[in-house]
Amino acid sequence: MRYFNVLEDGNFRGEVRGANILHVDSPERVAEEFNLTLDELNERIEEARRVLLERRLEREAPSVDDKVLTDWNGLMIGALARCSRVLDHDESLRAAEGCLEFIEGRLMSDGRLLHRYRDGEAAINGKLDDYAFLIWGLLEMYDATLREGYIRKALELTEILRDNFRDSDGGFYLTDDPDVIVRPKESMDGAIPSGNSVQMQNLLRLGGLLEDEGLIDEARGILKAFSRRVESSPGAHTFLLSSAEWAVYGGRSLVVVCSGEPEIPAVLRKTLIPDFTLTVMGGSGDWSFAPAHLNEKVALGDGCTYYLCDGSKCHPPAEDPERVIEYLGVK
Repeated sequence: MRYFNVLEDGNFRGEVRGANILHVDSPERVAEEFNLTLDELNERIEEARRVLLERRLEREAPSVDDKVLTDWNGLMIGALARCSRVLDHDESLRAAEGCLEFIEGRLMSDGRLLHRYRDGEAAINGKLDDYAFLIWGLLEMYDATLREGYIRKALELTEILRDNFRDSDGGFYLTDDPDVIVRPKESMDGAIPSGNSVQMQNLLRLGGLLEDEGLIDEARGILKAFSRRVESSPGAHTFLLSSAEWAVYGGRSLVVVCSGEPEIPAVLRKTLIPDFTLTVMGGSGDWSFAPAHLNEKVALGDGCTYYLCDGSKCHPPAEDPERVIEYLGVK
């Protein structure tokens, strides 16, 4: 009992007197208190564990929450992809690719997302968070691999959000069902950010990657729609506010066009640069889905040409990446 810190009155404040949470403090201290060696103490504890397990097996086991959720897996895809990019960790990228493959194969129906998968069954129409978080993951996958197909997929999901979840006054509803009694439109960030906060950043990133002002204006519409809530409770909108300056003043977008297979300095891909997007075109990539003005950018020589815009100011094309690196202030 002493080893697991079990007390007669309980070891934490709860509704039931004598309730205990088993936890180990210091085996050395317990051994000294009972005049035992650590080996002798461990032998007794192993026997106690065996008896305890036997008694526990007589009870019905608690239910296990083993469902697969699209929104949470979208967050995980993004985290794994960023880990692979920053740390050169191929295993993380493979895990992200496997997770995305599972969602596309098991949690999509007719191009639309479903919310959860369990025991071979996918069900519940996708919510705002499912789309927004998966789009976030796809954008991180692009940053990690520079495969433009991920941007295309992100745009397709964004179009579904726009057609089925968008409020004409700005922002997105939680559900695509217009007939529910109450159709919530959440903005507050909690343990995880709200779908609207994430989609605002997604739109800013997509707008920067594609140099599409329409997408950026759509992001600004989200900020405007929730401005009163943010003003009255800024601490509850931390993720949304993290992109507010980007939305108001514009970000920095770098488009790199290469005559052959792209070779981008690692510092541009690994360094955290606030409000920044990197678009890399060239080689065997297919950017036919991108705006015409983006496809009109060309490599001026045999290597890569760097087109940098900062807010409303665009710099002359540069063939020396060091000029861009110096301007961005990265090392």
